[in-house]
Amino acid sequence: MQPLWLLDSIGSRLIRDEQQAFSDLSISSFGNYFLQLGIWGHSNTFTDNTPIKNRFLITAHSFGEVALVADLDRLPLQDQTIDVVFLPHTLEQCDNHLEILSSCVNTINESGSLIALGFNPASLWGARHLFSGKNFLPGIQRLISPNQYTHWLVHLGFRVEKIHYFHAIIPLRKRHELPLTYKILNPFLCACYMIVARKEIIPLTLENQFIKGKKQTGSLADSMGRATV
Repeated sequence: MQPLWLLDSIGSRLIRDEQQAFSDLSISSFGNYFLQLGIWGHSNTFTDNTPIKNRFLITAHSFGEVALVADLDRLPLQDQTIDVVFLPHTLEQCDNHLEILSSCVNTINESGSLIALGFNPASLWGARHLFSGKNFLPGIQRLISPNQYTHWLVHLGFRVEKIHYFHAIIPLRKRHELPLTYKILNPFLCACYMIVARKEIIPLTLENQFIKGKKQTGSLADSMGRATV
């Protein structure tokens, strides 16, 4: 179900900026198949802003016009079939973060991309969420820092290409934009970040390099040990 606060002045301003940031990525060259996991806003809030022809939306719960309802950590899709996977605050609304990301890894094809939206914990929005007892940003279970997000992605075999901070607006109904004179302060003034990461092609393993033309016996450590003798 769509969080009602996304319809008020704070939420609607946020959605507009997120749509703009997403549109600015210019992902027209990212392939033929686009998959969004989880709802944020309406079912077409972001899918209408991508030029990729084949777009699919999978949610954990039935909501409006979605392509499929399924467990996000066990996607019923063939491996390496999707060019772009988009997670709009998806992990922040779930507990099984690594399981969902691992499912994305299996679904994305070689050199495919993952795009993620998140709330910046080190911001005024993050502080208000923390001290409001989660009454602010309802539906968000946990804020995930960009550092933690990128750590997970790198661990799963992605190369982080870009982290974009945006929406430097005080979280009040009356609009107050924050100055961004000093770039070093930008991340701390911006409510949101967008991560763009690309799945890396795994090179030949060290094992294959050491045993070229030979039948391997023992472990990789044994092979390396023999090579240094």
